[in-house]
Amino acid sequence: GNVPGSLVEALNEKPERSVVPWERVLHMMIRSSSGRIMCGQTDFSMRRPSRRSTTRGVIRPSMISRRPEVAFIEDVSGSMGKPQILSSRAEIVGALRALGIPQAWYVGADTQFAHKPLRVTIRDIAKLPIYGRGGTDFVGPLEAIAKLNPKPDLVIYTTDGDGRAPEKAPKGIQVIWCIVPNSYGRRPAPWGKLVLVSNDQALRDAYGV
Repeated sequence: GNVPGSLVEALNEKPERSVVPWERVLHMMIRSSSGRIMCGQTDFSMRRPSRRSTTRGVIRPSMISRRPEVAFIEDVSGSMGKPQILSSRAEIVGALRALGIPQAWYVGADTQFAHKPLRVTIRDIAKLPIYGRGGTDFVGPLEAIAKLNPKPDLVIYTTDGDGRAPEKAPKGIQVIWCIVPNSYGRRPAPWGKLVLVSNDQALRDAYGV
């Protein structure tokens, strides 16, 4: 009985959850994935001998790092709205440009999967036309990406999530599902990272992100 009423009321109120904009979440996911790739796959090369080795009379290789190879798969099925496609495309391009990645593989994919992977500059992705508009299937595009040379380290898949996905993630490839929410309301696969193209907390809770 000795606690001020205003304080009791404040304690009983549920704190509001801070919503991090989905664009920032996407940027952080791409950066963290790319960072692990670049730091975890350093190698040795004789093309650039160690400077210290020359002073000791024994030529030794120096450590090198490589820029991650990225593939961008875009669901161009009829259930995907053009504004959502363009919005998510712009954010992905911005994130890759910030990482200093000049080129990437691009695939516009639907159930027909008539669109072959293209090697494009990051600048060109925003200008690519949107073909397709059929159904959704994730198996064919991901299988095709896994066969590319150079093989991608990271795949960013923009989709509404309503389609058939492989049981397992592509071997040696990290996948980020960039989901445009719809009535389907579920993850496309139990593997991979997921970012929801929405700042609606109720939708995020429904997808478990």
